[in-house]
Amino acid sequence: MNKEQLIKLANEKLNKLELSIFRLMLPQAGVVFLKGRPGTAKSAVLESIANKLNMVYIRMDLTAKDEVDIGLYPYLQQTDKGYSKVSHAVPDWAEMTLDDRMYLIVFEEINRAKKDIMNAALGLLNERRVGHNFKFKENVFMAAAGNMGEADGTDVEELDVAQSSRLISFRWEMDLMTWKQMFADENIHPDILKFLEHKPTSFHPQPKEQTDDVHVCPRTWTNLSKLIVTFFGKDSNIDDYGELLRTEGKFHVGVHAQQMFSYLNDSKRLTVKNLLAGKYKNLDAYPRDNRQEVARELQVINLLTLKEKELANVKKLLLSFKTTQDEDALIGTMYEMIFNVSRLDISQQDNEKYEPYRAILKKLFKPDFERELGIVSKKIEELDTDKKV
Repeated sequence: MNKEQLIKLANEKLNKLELSIFRLMLPQAGVVFLKGRPGTAKSAVLESIANKLNMVYIRMDLTAKDEVDIGLYPYLQQTDKGYSKVSHAVPDWAEMTLDDRMYLIVFEEINRAKKDIMNAALGLLNERRVGHNFKFKENVFMAAAGNMGEADGTDVEELDVAQSSRLISFRWEMDLMTWKQMFADENIHPDILKFLEHKPTSFHPQPKEQTDDVHVCPRTWTNLSKLIVTFFGKDSNIDDYGELLRTEGKFHVGVHAQQMFSYLNDSKRLTVKNLLAGKYKNLDAYPRDNRQEVARELQVINLLTLKEKELANVKKLLLSFKTTQDEDALIGTMYEMIFNVSRLDISQQDNEKYEPYRAILKKLFKPDFERELGIVSKKIEELDTDKKV
């Protein structure tokens, strides 16, 4: 595949963020260095680029490598002139790139490696060769990743000017929205996303806000998702995995596991606040007693103060009673919406005071509640007749 074909494939397959990184790689003039906090999917985005472009992905974790792995292993080579010379052995990961496939080699933890390993890796990245005799071809792309140091609570070896000039520094930040779009929407349990959207500060707290031994980050939320999905599946709910979350979730995300449990457990029940805000799509899915509880709370809310959208959400709740044939609850709620709010004794002279509440119910609920409104009006008339007598 030539570079023109590669560019076309990249434009078709890569998302906006991946494409911006790959464009820096393509000229092979300098090496992209993703520098960011631990656990923020630096490696994952580079591997994603490789996979989408049909490249062989080679990951070099420099904190676990030595000179031999980097290609600094010396050996004596006998010449045909009768003397020996020192050369360097080519490691197998470098030799495998001699075929016609495309490769992406990523040097991980470059600024956390030992000084000699870091210098060797930087030299290799800059020169694109091992020793004097082995040079990487143009089918090989390279990138590096590392941490920020004091800013993210990691111990790093700061690069000097000469070293850093060999790299194209790319400040890497993974916020919740980017994580969702690039990875989480397809791969993470939906309840985790629901919780993090409710409390985005739990997604990746700053180092000073990390209170547990566990470092909470996108990687640990991913691991928690794997735990839940492994035992209960991606379609499971808090009733299924709640105990697992409470007992073992803390080993992945610390105190945020209990916070997630409490939030999801509470969110199983309707609340007036969320009802008025329109956060519920299927009210029939909630227990009848919970819906009745919310209906009772609505009875003391001044309907005249509600916005049109809020009134529409009240209507949805009352319609859920209608579908379950709960006529008494429906009529009682509508009745009390008039009299509980107005706080009036039922009497002829007070009729004008509670009429606005009855009028707004008529305006909002006709024609869906024509019959029920008629019953409510009849009950009002009977009360008024009783008062007259």
